[in-house]
Amino acid sequence: MTTEAKESVAENGKKRSLRERQKDLTRDTIIEALSQILVEEGIHGFSVQSVADRAGVSHRTVYRHFPNREALLEGLGEKIEDLSALSNSLQLPRTISDFEQGIAEAFQLLEDHEEMMTAFLQVSITTNFRPKQTRARDSATLEIVRDLAPALPPQEQKEAAALIRFLASSLSWMIFKTQFGLSGEEASRTVREALKMIHKNLVRRNRAVEKAAKS
Repeated sequence: MTTEAKESVAENGKKRSLRERQKDLTRDTIIEALSQILVEEGIHGFSVQSVADRAGVSHRTVYRHFPNREALLEGLGEKIEDLSALSNSLQLPRTISDFEQGIAEAFQLLEDHEEMMTAFLQVSITTNFRPKQTRARDSATLEIVRDLAPALPPQEQKEAAALIRFLASSLSWMIFKTQFGLSGEEASRTVREALKMIHKNLVRRNRAVEKAAKS
């Protein structure tokens, strides 16, 4: 390849990279506008046009990224998953200790993106929308409990996993914040202590069941 050809390829790559960055920026601006409207007016208070007006772009621009209301909501969920992927604390847990150690960072991430997280929670509660990563964490938590306390009945394992997931969730963070006035740091300390107690209790109950089975 000649020098001129190499320079042409490099220049085209830069242009594509710039276009991609501009596309991502526009998409993020639209999602931020959607988040603001959801927080202020609720899930029924937005349309593609109202989001376009808030974002300062044309209806056509929004439509190019998100052709309808459902696509906008899915885009919000995807943005939340992208943010979660950047945090080590929000990777799939392998033990209850992973929850304990990562809860402070996780709640700080929620604090840093409060408006978007609040909007997302409104969507989740109203429509029962659960992103792929949320479902994966639900399944991973149940497996953690099964591994930690295999002797417990399946229903008790399911209940314990549900409690762990709730405590370490964005909904828990929001309730601690709005209902009890706790900061992210205060809430994370509270959740961490609760998770430690659950951990110890599961181990204790599992041993008791195993002991009873042997007697």
